[in-house]
Amino acid sequence: MLASRFTFALACALALLAAAGPARAQEDTPPEAVEMYREAREHYASGRYQEAADALERALVLDPDSPTLVYNLARVYELLGELDRAVNMYERYQQLLPQQQAQEQERAEATLRRLQGARESQRADELPPPPPQEVEALRQLPGLVLVRENGVADEAFWVLLLGGAAAVAAGAVFGSLALAARGRADDFLLGQDGASSTRRGLYSDATLFAGVSDATLGVGGAAVIAAGLLYFLREHTVERAPVRAVERAHSASLWPELMVGPTGGGVAARGRF
Repeated sequence: MLASRFTFALACALALLAAAGPARAQEDTPPEAVEMYREAREHYASGRYQEAADALERALVLDPDSPTLVYNLARVYELLGELDRAVNMYERYQQLLPQQQAQEQERAEATLRRLQGARESQRADELPPPPPQEVEALRQLPGLVLVRENGVADEAFWVLLLGGAAAVAAGAVFGSLALAARGRADDFLLGQDGASSTRRGLYSDATLFAGVSDATLGVGGAAVIAAGLLYFLREHTVERAPVRAVERAHSASLWPELMVGPTGGGVAARGRF
């Protein structure tokens, strides 16, 4: 009886892991592939379909089993009028789809029939097929999440920061000039170095440079502080890709722990599925 219960618990655990495995594998997109997907999405939104196709091809080299990347590349090839490549990508996409997604399987099959018919017409008429009337956006990669983060480095932030830094630098220069003029005035010898009016002029220069230095340092410091506040007190939305290392670190916790009761009369499976 104990052996049969153990076998049953182990079979249930493996079945659950097998069911969850494809979903996790589908979301396990390398960060480099995610960046190339984002690049492709920017090209696609601007109508640069060839550049979008190139970026998606590079992403597929890193993640060849991603149905989302394959589907997006098929759409781009369709828009480019490269029907042979589009058909190949749609067939590949259909093979990567789980059997449980019957509705998506039917949709992919209908798209394949349409493209195959358009390809035959194109070969017969030797004319490029008309582009689709509606251009849908690229599909979102699984696992990407939108998060809110503090820090907005926009044009106003950079103007304040760079202007403040320039003012601080100018204040330091005028401060150095003020110290140099004051030093020359203190070391000035009447008669040997000139008249008293010359020494008064050096003191006046030192006072002027010191005033300019104080003003520019104050303005620059205030601008830098304002830039910091403008950056940290505002939020922006960013996409975050799944971190593969973290997923691998926590994958061990998915395996159930088979425990025998203290009396040996029962078996329990514990774990996260």
